[in-house]
Amino acid sequence: MSSAEEEKNKHHFVPMVYLKRFCNPQGELFTYRKDYPRRPKLRHPSQVGYEFHYYRQPTSDGGWDSNSIEDFLGRSVEDGWNDLVDYLLTREPLASQHYNRLAEFIAAQYARVPSTRNAYERLHAERLHHKLRYNIATGRIVLPPPPPALAEAVFQSESGELVDQLRFAVDPHASIHAIPEAITHAESVFNKSTFFLLHNTSGIPFVTSDNPVVWFDPTLPPDRLLPYVHQPDGHVLLLFPVTPWLLVYGATGYDVPDDWTHVDVSDADKVQQMNSMICRFAYERVFASSRQSDEVVLAHAELSPTMRTHAVTHPGNAPVMFWHWVFDKRWHKAPWNDGKDDRA
Repeated sequence: MSSAEEEKNKHHFVPMVYLKRFCNPQGELFTYRKDYPRRPKLRHPSQVGYEFHYYRQPTSDGGWDSNSIEDFLGRSVEDGWNDLVDYLLTREPLASQHYNRLAEFIAAQYARVPSTRNAYERLHAERLHHKLRYNIATGRIVLPPPPPALAEAVFQSESGELVDQLRFAVDPHASIHAIPEAITHAESVFNKSTFFLLHNTSGIPFVTSDNPVVWFDPTLPPDRLLPYVHQPDGHVLLLFPVTPWLLVYGATGYDVPDDWTHVDVSDADKVQQMNSMICRFAYERVFASSRQSDEVVLAHAELSPTMRTHAVTHPGNAPVMFWHWVFDKRWHKAPWNDGKDDRA
C-alpha cells in the first residue's frame, strides 16, 4: 500500500452492495441480534456486517496491509453485483457468465464470514489445546502449580487439570489463509446441485443474515439437521437469498434439462420455511426489509452454526483431531494480541 493510499480499516464481510437490496424504502435494514432478537434496530448497510481490520495482513517490513484483500473482493466479487441481480430479475435465460459470477459470489460469501473463519480458528485452538495435553501426559512439558487465582477453578473443574482452564488465542491471520479452502468446499457443493431461481410472489419477503449461504442434508429430520453437511453420495439443499423477492435454490436429485430455471413461489408458508432455515444459519444477526418474520427470527435465536471438535488418542501417538459443524452456542474466542493492534 502506498503512503498516498487511504488505509481501509472498516472491512465488510457482508457486502454493502448485497445488503442494500434488502433495505426498506428509507434505505435501512431491520437488524436482529440473536442475543436480543426481540429488539430489532433499523440500520444502514454501512453500519452492519463489518469488523475493524477483518482482512488486515502483516507485511514483511513489520507493518500492516489493510487494503489488498478488501480491494480484491471489491473488484473480483462485488463489482457488477447490481447488474447481475437486475438481469436475474428479468427472468431471461442465464448464460455461463451469469451463473459463474453468481456461484463465485455465493462461494466467497460462504468463505469470508465470521461463522466460517471462527470455525477454522476454533479448530486451530483445539489442536493447540490437545497437543499441550498430550505433551503434559507424556512428560514432555511440566506445568508449574496453578496461581492462587486459578487454583480454586482447577480444583472444581471436572478434570482437575490446569490445562483445561487455559484458553488458546489464535492469530486471526491464520483463518484468512483458510478462505481459499472454504471456497473450494463450497464449489464442490455447487457442482453436484441443480439450481433454480425462486421468484417470491407471496408478499412475505425473504430475510438474509451475516451468514447467508445455507446448505444441509434435507433427508434428516429437523432435530438432527446439521449445517454444511456434504457427503459424496448424500443429498444437499442450498439456499441463498439474493433480494427479498429472489432466492437461489440448489438441490441434488433433480433431473431437469435446463439448470437455473425461473420458478414462482406464491405460498407464504414455503417462504417462511426457507426464512426459518436462513435464520437458523445466521451467526449473530438477521437482516430483513420488514418485521413480517419476527417469530421466525425468534425461534432460531438460541443457536448458530459453529464447529465441534474431538480428539482421538492412541497410546504413544499424538492426538488426531476430528471436527464437524453443529448448531450450538457461538464460540467466544480468546482475544489475540499481536503487540501492534490499534483496533477500534
